[in-house]
Amino acid sequence: MAAVLMVLLIAAAYERVRLAGFIWDDDMHLTQNPCVVGPLGFAEIWTTPHARIGPLTITGFWLEHRLWGLNPLFFHLVNVALHAVNALLLWRVLGALRVPGAWLGAALWALHPVQAETVAWVTELKNTLSGCFYLTCVLCWAHWLRTRQRWCYAGMLAAALLAMAAKSSTVVLPGVLALCAWWLERRWSWKNVLQLAPVAIFSIASAALAIYTQSLEGGLDLMTHRSLAERIATAGEVIAFDLWKLLWPHPLMFVYPRWLGGQEAWFAFAAIIIALTFLLWRQRSDKARALLMTLACFITALLPVMGLVDHYFIRYSFFGDHFQYLASMAPAALVGAWLMRLPRMPAAGVAALLIALLGGLTWRHSQIFESQDALWQDTVAKNPDAWMAWNNLGELHLHRGALQLAREHLERSLALHADNHEAHNNLAALHLKDGRAGLAMQHARRAVELDAAGLEARHTLAAALFRNGDLDEAAQECEALLRLDSGAQRTLTLLAAIWQKAGRAAECEKALRRLLALDDHQGDAHFNLAQLLRHHRRVKEAVRHYEKAAEHQPQPVLALTNLAWVLATCPDASIRDPKRALELATRADQLAQGHDLLAKRSLAVALAATGDFEAALKAATSALEAARASSNAELVAAFSGDIEMIRQKIQLLDPDLEPVKQ
Repeated sequence: MAAVLMVLLIAAAYERVRLAGFIWDDDMHLTQNPCVVGPLGFAEIWTTPHARIGPLTITGFWLEHRLWGLNPLFFHLVNVALHAVNALLLWRVLGALRVPGAWLGAALWALHPVQAETVAWVTELKNTLSGCFYLTCVLCWAHWLRTRQRWCYAGMLAAALLAMAAKSSTVVLPGVLALCAWWLERRWSWKNVLQLAPVAIFSIASAALAIYTQSLEGGLDLMTHRSLAERIATAGEVIAFDLWKLLWPHPLMFVYPRWLGGQEAWFAFAAIIIALTFLLWRQRSDKARALLMTLACFITALLPVMGLVDHYFIRYSFFGDHFQYLASMAPAALVGAWLMRLPRMPAAGVAALLIALLGGLTWRHSQIFESQDALWQDTVAKNPDAWMAWNNLGELHLHRGALQLAREHLERSLALHADNHEAHNNLAALHLKDGRAGLAMQHARRAVELDAAGLEARHTLAAALFRNGDLDEAAQECEALLRLDSGAQRTLTLLAAIWQKAGRAAECEKALRRLLALDDHQGDAHFNLAQLLRHHRRVKEAVRHYEKAAEHQPQPVLALTNLAWVLATCPDASIRDPKRALELATRADQLAQGHDLLAKRSLAVALAATGDFEAALKAATSALEAARASSNAELVAAFSGDIEMIRQKIQLLDPDLEPVKQ
């Protein structure tokens, strides 16, 4: 019943996630991750640089995508379910560590609003999944210390490895496990250190990989270069700030201000923490041991994200509620244990009040994760200096076509942080939409200077060069992009367009075929290749690609229209198929609801090819009237010629479709 109550409380607190969608970097990890949605797959998650973002977590996304596509509801439900599992595991872990009030401590942790950022953000499956294995590892270790059963030790090693594969911040496990051994045995044993050696090896390897992959994500760029003193000050600030947010969770925001007060004060606080730890170590009382255990576990769990080493989010802020998902377990357990020392009735009343209050705050705070708009509007309202939030708001408006509003937000972002390559890149994309290729190139070049390894800025620069007519330089940028990411489909699409505009058919065909080798479901690529092949009279090949385009394009009117024309008018009898041409032209005309003049022309010609000249004349006459109404002189002349041949019952053959002699 206690377990059921825990799950019900968590479900009630996170009821609003059923309305939530995808936010911020969910696209990179999930919705646009080539390992999840294609063309890459399971093998590449573990064997390519894509493995840098927690390969076990991405494997979870890969599996979920195959179960329910990209429906955000189910991704959120999985996160809530894993959070509930973690709460139950924490309850059992605290019990195994002989901590009083284990259930209450786990409930306070699970319902605290700082966890909302983890639970209501799909990407933070990294936290909930790694947390599951992290707690399993601690539970197996506690049982091993008590029973010395081999399966417990094996389970501990396996869980540690899986935790680090889900998220690298669990590299703190050797320290946490050593503290648990000290807590249970009330003394330090070098024997335990030797038993934890395999976990330490896992941790060192995972930490080295994490530091390397931070450079791939831009976490080690010039924005994060700090002196040792600044890093120590940052650590002091993070510890104080996170403890304060656990005590007073208001206001909570996605991007906090970077520095809160002077660095000297936080350097002093870090020194105080070290001194306090030493004093507690010297004490022999149970209260001192409990405080030392809490403080040590809290700081140890924060080590990867307290600013001593660089990580990606430091570009925006030193703090993030999701960073203390594991660390906050220890303070919650301490509060639960302290409440159990009160008389029974007051303890029950205070506990019920805290659970209700925290659950209500979590329910309210989770609403900001319902959409991108809600998240970034809440962020800039609470932290007007959050340049990242202004940039993301501008990007949202850019995609919606609200260019003036987008420009205002992006310029606000640059005013707050001039070396912000994301805003420069988005302004370049905005100017491209606005038809200002020159300005687009300026911002794109600046974005590339600031983020030389970034693919997004280089793609925008290539697009701006293409729009400006600098085709050779645009092609060079595309080729450079492909050397960095050979599977970049949109880069291949742009490269094909560049070669097409330059009149270099062979290079265009090569780019299109390379694109289709990556993903044969690219309807537009099939259509463009069909048009190219048709222009060079390779008609049989063109027919095959028109068919593929008609199969994979969401709106295949053009593909159907062109395919019907080829099958109705090709001089080669082995290709011509009037009956099928009529079926395709009829379908194209229906899809276009009679508003596409080229579809109407293909229908008239297909009717004539089947010998139904009366229906063909009627269709061609209707098309001619529509062409005159639209003042399309070229089509008026074409339809007039078609009508004359239909009246004479002459078979319409297109000489431009005479296949090339092989």
